[in-house]
Amino acid sequence: MRVPLSWLGRHVDIDGVSVDELSEQLTFAGAEIEHVDRIGALSPDAVLGRILSVEAPRPDLRYFLVEVGRGDPVTVVSKAPNLLDAAAGTAIAVALPGVSVFTRKDDGSLALKAVSAKETWGRLSQAVGCSDFELGIGPDHGGVRVLDSKAAPGTPVSQLVALPEGSPADCVLTLAILPNIARCQSVLGVAREVGALRSAPTRLDVKEAQLDFISDEALNPTSDDAALCDRFAVALVQGVVVGPSPEWMQARLLAAGLQPINNVVDASNFVMVELGQPTHAYDADRLPSLKLHVRPSGPDEAFKPLTADDDAPASLLPGGLPLIVSNGQPVAQAGVMGGFETQVTESSTRLLLESAHFDPIAVRRSQAATLTYSESSARFSRGTDPAGVERAIRRILALLSETCPDLQVVGTGLWAPVPLPQRSIVLDADQLNAALGLDLPRPRIAELLKRAGFGLDAETAEGPWTVSVPSFRGDVEGPHDLHEEVARLEGYDRMPATMPVEPVPQRPQPRDTVLRRQLEDALVAAGLHQTVSYSLTSPEAEDRLFAGLQEAPERAYTTLLNPTSQERRVMRRSLLGHLVEHARDNLRHGDAAHLFEIGPVFHPEASTDVDGLPAEPLMLAVVMVGAAHPATLHAPQPPAVDFFDLAAALDQALGALHAGGLSRSPTRRRSYHPRICGALSLNGQPIGHLGALHPAVATAFDLDGRQILAAEIRLEPVLSAASDSFFAPGPPRFPGIDLDLSLLMDGSVTAGAVLDVARQAGGPLLQGLTVFDVYRGKGVPAGQQALGLRLQVRDDARTLRMEEAEAVRDAVVAALGAALQASLRG
Repeated sequence: MRVPLSWLGRHVDIDGVSVDELSEQLTFAGAEIEHVDRIGALSPDAVLGRILSVEAPRPDLRYFLVEVGRGDPVTVVSKAPNLLDAAAGTAIAVALPGVSVFTRKDDGSLALKAVSAKETWGRLSQAVGCSDFELGIGPDHGGVRVLDSKAAPGTPVSQLVALPEGSPADCVLTLAILPNIARCQSVLGVAREVGALRSAPTRLDVKEAQLDFISDEALNPTSDDAALCDRFAVALVQGVVVGPSPEWMQARLLAAGLQPINNVVDASNFVMVELGQPTHAYDADRLPSLKLHVRPSGPDEAFKPLTADDDAPASLLPGGLPLIVSNGQPVAQAGVMGGFETQVTESSTRLLLESAHFDPIAVRRSQAATLTYSESSARFSRGTDPAGVERAIRRILALLSETCPDLQVVGTGLWAPVPLPQRSIVLDADQLNAALGLDLPRPRIAELLKRAGFGLDAETAEGPWTVSVPSFRGDVEGPHDLHEEVARLEGYDRMPATMPVEPVPQRPQPRDTVLRRQLEDALVAAGLHQTVSYSLTSPEAEDRLFAGLQEAPERAYTTLLNPTSQERRVMRRSLLGHLVEHARDNLRHGDAAHLFEIGPVFHPEASTDVDGLPAEPLMLAVVMVGAAHPATLHAPQPPAVDFFDLAAALDQALGALHAGGLSRSPTRRRSYHPRICGALSLNGQPIGHLGALHPAVATAFDLDGRQILAAEIRLEPVLSAASDSFFAPGPPRFPGIDLDLSLLMDGSVTAGAVLDVARQAGGPLLQGLTVFDVYRGKGVPAGQQALGLRLQVRDDARTLRMEEAEAVRDAVVAALGAALQASLRG
């Protein structure tokens, strides 16, 4: 909502108040000022420029080098006749890039144009020399304003020239209209708010036509449902002459962000900005019937909005949207947009003016369903004042009478099945003070409420009040809203800082939450970085995980009914897709990406919910790409991360939960390299897998040539098996004996199988077992491998003899030979 200060100042006393002070007051009270625009001469970048030198490439053209007090001098290209003889030292008005200056369109109506640096008559013009008209300080458009001033270059024009009464140069506040500030969707609404905040006198009356809305069966509008439209007024007028609106009105509309069109449309828009009540004017001679009706749209009903191109076909509407129809034919999307066929044209002489109060929720759904947004729907969707329906038509008639002297009201109609609501709230001053932590006297509370437009039955010395709520405050529903009004007007900054009387309850965290945070900390300690991704994705994005297959497998997805985009239309089935994307993006700025994410995935086929909601297993995903560790002085080119780095990080992180024995075994899985993939088990229960993604997957994610190490783990069994307490052995009292073996065996035997057999054969004296080397190559027969195995033998009660340690070694070698045909290398 753009509010020109010149317009606002006509309805509330703001003399002597700076723009910054006013903006701060409104923002602190809840009406947030997003930014402040200054138009024409009021712009700080409309400045005095002093000519340094002149070039004359043609008799009617000059290139000026101008000092503007903002860095280097700028070039101004001009054909202004009054500057053809200008010499160095002349002071002129210059608009720098970004300044909004006034201009005229081909039809003579006012318009605003933003100054920009551009090529003009053979030279780059870095600024514009401005006339009085362009600056909004006078009608002269014949030449650039020459300033008779000795002020320094860069001095704002607003400090050098007095603005005449009614000048279109203006300062504009842009308000963020949030749902609880809908009352500020008009100039009068903002004036009322400023008056309440500053205790300033307001002037909220505007010129209106004298008109009583008398029922006329030929004109009375109707509605299918009073909940959809509870107030609907129309007026049939003749003697209309469509033409330009007065220039003062055009200037105000431009400052408010609306482009002048003609006197009829401009009057309707002017009333919408001034009163906050949208209206619409129909060409009465193009309506099928003068009797309008509000109803929901039927299935596949066609409607062409007035913003459509002439040759564009009508669009099919979804069912259930509020429409205004004439003789059954849609002539407006209620509260959103008028129709193409009944719009006002230059030949229109009879109008049917319409003003109504629509259900905000219905209008919100309507604009969202058709993706049609307008200034009208912005107001209706947040709520308008039902008492302003008839007033808006009276105001339009008063404005139109200025350009249409023969204007005559032929008839009126009104649909008002229910009277205007008379709402009241019982307010207890003691409860208000207790809720706000204040000690305001009753007269002060009454004063603040009256300033905001509320009425009090009687200012009694004690007991509750009955507070009447004005019709423009649809957001006020109970005493708590009145508490907020008093707090706003008294000032949030005046609230005393107090400590809570009651202690803040400490809510214990669920066990799974505590364990999850412990796991996150352990993963970070293992060198990984946590990411958080959208739960929404697209099937095409997840198909890249199956790039190594001829065809992606069929997968069921949980699909959104109303997605914000095609890239976010289904719930994810895997964490890996987004995680690999994050790794790719991070590799653009570094040489490694070691990432993890913990979150739910969504599997509708595994649903056990009675309502059919998808199963949501909690998953851990890890992706490691690039260097294994940062470069150091001793390792300036660190090796690339490999399978064992990934396995070590998972061992460290999952080991922090003390959930039991974690084991790995070779397997094959879609998306993974066929020879670098392992299944993860916890206490014999499968929980996930790890390995290198298929090279085709890396290519699909624009990581061609890089090895992507990844893991996916179901966390429910891990968290369930996690132990709150664990045994921490002390240092051994007696020395142990380490024995290294070099074993020859078939190349298909896994290290896990060797460890399992060795542990069973070693007995209680075998307290440590490590595979420290695997060798294939020269000296080892083809198809076989040499595996280095370290045995740690120790007795906790005494010092072992070498013969006892060797007996354990022999038992291990014998068991490996029997089970795996392994033998000691000679």
